[in-house]
Amino acid sequence: MLGFTQRTPFTELTTLHRKLDDLVEKVWGNITGSHFMTSWRNGHWYPALECFVKGDGLKVRVVLPDVDPKDVDISVVGNQLILKGERKALEGVKPEDYYFCEIPYGKFERILTLPTEVDAGQIQATYKNGMLEITLPGQGIVPKKIPVTAGMEEKALSA
Repeated sequence: MLGFTQRTPFTELTTLHRKLDDLVEKVWGNITGSHFMTSWRNGHWYPALECFVKGDGLKVRVVLPDVDPKDVDISVVGNQLILKGERKALEGVKPEDYYFCEIPYGKFERILTLPTEVDAGQIQATYKNGMLEITLPGQGIVPKKIPVTAGMEEKALSA
């Protein structure tokens, strides 16, 4: 029996985005480390993350279930937070043994551009229940509203 896949505008956009990601990656390599969705390609995968202002700094949360914290490397270069690691394959299970698998295994890397440089010595990271939480203290990270003022309209030229 053939399976039925329902197509929606979201799945079409997701497919288009993945194809564009692949094209950009083939031409320039992975220049941003950022992907719209968690994906698994060429033995590499990209964990989902979120980043938000917390107090006077930033909090980054990364979804990493079944990843040993010892297999995660966190570094900062300038204003970029770099996460690297690996989810190791299950022992004793060969690729041909799988009937179905959506869990990505292998190496991952994410590069997150921060709004400002941070002191790497002040960064804290904890891993609990499959979530990696990184606290980045910083100055001036709090969002600031910028007012928009209207300028004078130019008069239309007439012939």
